[in-house]
Amino acid sequence: MRLSHLNWAGVIFGSAAGLFTIFVLFVMSFGLGSNGIVQISLLLTGFFVAGYVAGRFALVEPTLSGGMAALILFFGLVVFIVNEVGLTTVGIVVLGMAVTIVGNAGGAVGHRRQKD
Repeated sequence: MRLSHLNWAGVIFGSAAGLFTIFVLFVMSFGLGSNGIVQISLLLTGFFVAGYVAGRFALVEPTLSGGMAALILFFGLVVFIVNEVGLTTVGIVVLGMAVTIVGNAGGAVGHRRQKD
């Protein structure tokens, strides 16, 4: 599948929805402390939402749309993630792969909900 066939408006909208979700979850989580596992869980939830929204808007290849939405959001946030956590290059690559997988899963779930 070529990237030109994706619904890029849906992918960008999914990335924006994921960013908004991450922002809201982090604002709500200030009382929970700065536990690393909680922060990673909140980030992955936002990436799943990005993939889900992109999958709902996808005309073709919902998993690819979800993965691209999560990856675009990841590249937008990677500067803040590196500064906050202090990840190495290998850590960034591993987290990027995890984010893409979570976005793909969100896209698949979103597309499944689209058919209902």
